[in-house]
Amino acid sequence: MDAQGRSMIEVKARLRAQSSAKEVQIGAIRTFAAIGKGQASGTAVTEVMDKAIEPDRKSKPRLALIALLSTLVAGFVAVPWAFVREAMDKAKADSQQASRLLDLKRYLAWK
Repeated sequence: MDAQGRSMIEVKARLRAQSSAKEVQIGAIRTFAAIGKGQASGTAVTEVMDKAIEPDRKSKPRLALIALLSTLVAGFVAVPWAFVREAMDKAKADSQQASRLLDLKRYLAWK
């Protein structure tokens, strides 16, 4: 695609963005105008559909459940981490495994 074609696409994209921004502005102006008319005439813009109902009992955070779940998640993360760590230490001690570990690190490295 040549430079003129790219510039035309960019112009179209800018025009599309400007037109959608204009539509948002027009919608906001209409909303504010409707609110202003409602306040001027003395009618409420919002109305209450149902009264609020007080709950039967208060809700509280369940601290024991939070502590139990946190402990379980930490255990599920710590055990595999310990196994991987021990395998890495053993691999470093063995020369053949150490070279394979270096190859693995190279393959998994960020590029």
